[in-house]
This record gives sequence, C-alpha cells and structure tokens, in this order.
Amino acid sequence: MSKPGCLYLLSMHIGNDSEDLIPPYLLTLYKKIDIVVTEKAKTTRQFFSSISIDVHSKEFIQLKHNRDSNLYTQILKNLQSGKDVGLMSESGIPCIADPGSQIVKLSHKNNIRVVPTIGPSSIFLALSASGLNGQSFEFHGYLPKEYEKRRRVIAGIEKDSRLTGKTHIFMETPYKNVHILRDLVEVCNPETFVCVAKNVTMPNEFIQTRKLENWKNDDVFVKKENAIFILQYDTDLKREKAINIRGRRFRFKK
Repeated sequence: MSKPGCLYLLSMHIGNDSEDLIPPYLLTLYKKIDIVVTEKAKTTRQFFSSISIDVHSKEFIQLKHNRDSNLYTQILKNLQSGKDVGLMSESGIPCIADPGSQIVKLSHKNNIRVVPTIGPSSIFLALSASGLNGQSFEFHGYLPKEYEKRRRVIAGIEKDSRLTGKTHIFMETPYKNVHILRDLVEVCNPETFVCVAKNVTMPNEFIQTRKLENWKNDDVFVKKENAIFILQYDTDLKREKAINIRGRRFRFKK
C-alpha cells in the first residue's frame, strides 16, 4: 500500500500578488502540487497565472457552489493514493472564515498529514493593529443578515465584552459595511471602542480604532471595500460604573 499524500493548507495573498512577497518554499509548493482544492477555481487559476505558474497541468476542485456528493470522497482517494493535495482560500489562510475545514477534519480522521503554511490573515493583522484586547477574543465570522437578529447579536456581543473584557471580531460583505456601522452606533454604548480595518496589507489600507460616538456620520464606507470590525467595551467606563454602583459619589480617575 502506498504512503498517503499530504494535505497542504496553502496560504493566499490578501491584496498584493507580487511573486516577491511569496516565501520561496510556498512558491515551490504552488508549483509542485497538481491537485488544488479551492473556494473558486477561476480566481485561483488567475492567481497562479499572475505569478507565472502553469495551470494546465493542474486539477482544480472547486468547493463553492459544488453540489457533488462525491466531492470529499474524491479528495480523500487522491490523498490515500499518495498524491499531495493543496487547499487554498480566496484570501489569506484556509479554513479561517472560509470553507475547507471538513476536508481537514476528514484528513485527520484518516491519518493523513495536514501541513499549514505561513501566510497573512486579515483577522489577526487587524486585531494586532487595533490596540484592543489580544489576550482574550472571539471571532464571529459574518453576522446575521436579518436586521433585528443582527442587532440582537450586536447587543449580546457588547454585553459579553462588558462582562468579560473580551474583544469581539466580525466581518461583513462590502455592500453591508455601512449597515453594520449604523447598527453598532445605534445599538451600543457611545463609549464602546470599535476598530475598522479595511484593505489590510493593500496600498489603500485603513485601520482606525475609535469610540462609537466618533464613528457617527463617517464617510469611510462610501466605497464598498472588505472590512474587519473589532469591538471592545471601554474597560475604564466599566470600572467607573462599578464604583458608582457601590454608592461612591466620585468619578473614577485614570
């Protein structure tokens, strides 16, 4: 019986596809692996072509909108027969706010080696640049589409941050960014901190952390662009309220 192949989690650029920015070992894997499982085959082909990698000898298996019930069986058979398979996201690290985790789980179940590769993640880059709590945080992915449900979730997120001090991270499709910011302003305490990180690593990168009262009427979302939102309740405000609850008559001084 042949030795099984490896499932390589191939990182993808976020905004700049220059070959100079790709680690040499990752570029070698791009060229070496002939079976690529990807969110969208078209954009992955375009990416490979942009860095001078021949796509004609590769097999692309698309996850998005693929209703083939034999899809995972096909991928597993390739791995078990000794072929290496690459799993790629549309942007950043695979399986983080992207499809593919089921393939990884199936690989572990069948004793197939899973190999992550170095690459950018807009989620963690935004968190590190936000100035908010990076020791305890929760990622929610996309918030609900329904107006009332989304606002309830936002209220719950802020309440949890107030009680625990945790930072909460979420994202949205570009055309809904303005709605998310509006909901945050209307639902949350004006003293709550929110970081908006747009186009991370791109030339037009924008990362700012403000209190919600300072996000009102901002035109930052005139252009529909990819954004990460990071929320944390003002911990100084929490301490001030705690002192008042105990019956003290003075405000907390920093």
